[in-house]
Amino acid sequence: MAFGGLRGTLTGNGASIGATNALTGSVAVSVRDLVFVCFGQQTNLTATGVTDNLGNTYTAQNAGTDAGGSAGRAFYSIVTVAGTLTTCTVAASASGNNYAGFVAVIEGPFGAIDMNPANAAD
Repeated sequence: MAFGGLRGTLTGNGASIGATNALTGSVAVSVRDLVFVCFGQQTNLTATGVTDNLGNTYTAQNAGTDAGGSAGRAFYSIVTVAGTLTTCTVAASASGNNYAGFVAVIEGPFGAIDMNPANAAD
């Protein structure tokens, strides 16, 4: 595999958002790979953070997007702890609304993310 290649994905969804929401799968990650998390909610943007089973640190990309009928927020991590990534857990406010999440692991090495473009309104 080469720089920028997709190593694998994790996914999760549910009919009710919990305080913690697991996106699961199994992907081998190396130090300096990029992990990108996208979490969508039926209404009201409440996702506040992401953790994983390896202990990597995640950063929110902007404040998220809330179109009124649906909301989404992205997070990323440049891997500092290698291993097998099996769970990314998204913290959010519990509700009866639906959610869906997706994690993409992209082969590095990445140094830093130096862009944080403004959200687009649709």
